[in-house]
Amino acid sequence: MRTTICLLAALFVLPFQSFAQEVADKKHRIDLKMDAASEEDPSTAGQVRAISVALDEWNDLLNSQYQNLMKSLDEAGQAKLRNSQKAWIAWRDAEKEALSAIYGKQEGTMWIPLHNYAVMNLTRERALRLQFFNSLDGEPFALVIRGQTVEIAPSASKEDIKTIFRKVAPEAAPSVDNPDFLQYDIVLAFEQAPASFVFDFDSRGGVSQIRIDAYMKAQNPTVVSLIESLQQNVGEATVENGEMIWQHGGWIFSHFEGGDGEDSTYSAVINPL
Repeated sequence: MRTTICLLAALFVLPFQSFAQEVADKKHRIDLKMDAASEEDPSTAGQVRAISVALDEWNDLLNSQYQNLMKSLDEAGQAKLRNSQKAWIAWRDAEKEALSAIYGKQEGTMWIPLHNYAVMNLTRERALRLQFFNSLDGEPFALVIRGQTVEIAPSASKEDIKTIFRKVAPEAAPSVDNPDFLQYDIVLAFEQAPASFVFDFDSRGGVSQIRIDAYMKAQNPTVVSLIESLQQNVGEATVENGEMIWQHGGWIFSHFEGGDGEDSTYSAVINPL
């Protein structure tokens, strides 16, 4: 049934264009969890369970994004968004009825997860649309690298990142420098192994993901200070599959610590919303 999930993703990508196509092409963490669950149990029942769990998480994300967006609008804007949400709920419910009629006349169990995915995708699309609107007001976030505080803006380009590293690590050249990928490996703490800073860029040249990796906490004071700042200014993290996750200022921050020996890691992954 793994091919079913691939087919589902191909059939139900986000229909709105430009920004949304990029969002549709980039797997959300909820999508990744659903894929992993479907691989663990590829039966029809397993697919249905995975999609059901994903739908609950998309609903949670939609509600949080809606509330965040409401807070960012004035009274007139809030009234318009409220009316839009009511209209979307009415459309979603009508669409669910239509999907039931369409898929209900199909024969074979393969159509059950296809139907469930189509229903789930209605909420997925709305959640991602609201998430994108919230990201329009994304804020720069601070990293402390070798004792210097630098800011990463949502619009940061590869040249912006290179400028930062020329400031904080003038002796370091990129370990990898490809059109959509940039990596620096630099020592952050005395007598410690280097940490890796990995930057992915989207088709417009803006940063799409940042990963800061080291084997041990002592090697990665940049992530230590980032986590301390998030705990102080944002609050306690959501814990999911062993990862600590915060959402703040148009970014999603995730932190993982674990493993043994060469498999150990102390890392952070940062994604724009």
